[in-house]
Amino acid sequence: MKFKLGSDGFLWLGKNGVALWQQNEQFWDADFQAEGAAIGNTYKIGDKASFTLQGGYYFLNDTSFNFGVGEDDVIIPIQGVYKRAFDSADMVFAATTATVVDNSGFIPGGDEQYNQISGQLNFRNFALPITLGYDSFFSDDEEMGYVTTIRTRLDPWTKKIRLRFDWAHIPLNSVPAQGMISQDDFRFSSNFEGAQIQLDYDVAKNYNISFRFYPQDTENEAITLADAPGLGNFVQAAHDTTRFQVNLNVKF
Repeated sequence: MKFKLGSDGFLWLGKNGVALWQQNEQFWDADFQAEGAAIGNTYKIGDKASFTLQGGYYFLNDTSFNFGVGEDDVIIPIQGVYKRAFDSADMVFAATTATVVDNSGFIPGGDEQYNQISGQLNFRNFALPITLGYDSFFSDDEEMGYVTTIRTRLDPWTKKIRLRFDWAHIPLNSVPAQGMISQDDFRFSSNFEGAQIQLDYDVAKNYNISFRFYPQDTENEAITLADAPGLGNFVQAAHDTTRFQVNLNVKF
C-alpha cells in the first residue's frame, strides 16, 4: 500500500520497493521488494533545489516456516538526498546509513552498520548528454568499496542507443551484501572487483533490448562467508568469472 502525505510526502506499508535514491544496485537490488514500512518527505529549497529525507524498516527474509539464513533479520535505512539544477547540469548528493539487526544469529559479530555516500552530475545540454556518478560504501568493519559510473547516449538524433559503464570495487563487508537484497548481476554480492558494460537499444515503442558484459575478479579466493550455527561454513566456491547477458524488455 502506498499513501501520499501532503504535497511532497509518502508512506509505504506492506511489500514495496525500497525508499532509497540510488544509481546502482550494490546496496539494494531494484527488483527486490521487502516487507515493511517506509516514510519520506521532500522539501523544496528555492526554485532549483530540494532535499528529501526518507527511511524505512524492512524484514530481509520472512518465511512461514521460520527458518533460513537471515530469517527475521531487519534492515533500517535512513537517507538524505540533495538535488540541485544548474543551467547545463543537474547535481545529486545522497548520504545513506543502514543498520542490519541480527535477529537470526547468522551474522558473525551481530548487528552491522553500513553507510553510503553518493554523488551524480548529469550534463544534459551536451550533444551527447553524459552522466557521471560515484558511490562510496563503508561499514563498521572498516571495509570500504566504491562504484564509478558513466552513462551516455550514442545517437543524439534518434536517442535510441544508451551506453553504461560501471567499475565496482566491493570488499566483503563494505555493503549489506546478503544475497536476497544486493544486486544479482555479478556472481557474488561482495568480495569482488569488476565492470558492468551495458548497451541498450530501443527497438520500438515499449520494446527494448539490452546487451550486458560483466568481467569479475574475486578479491579473496579463500574467504569464508559465514559460520552459521548448525550449518557450518559457507565457502565462496566460484572465483574469477565472466558473464554475458541479453535482455529483451517489453512494457505493457
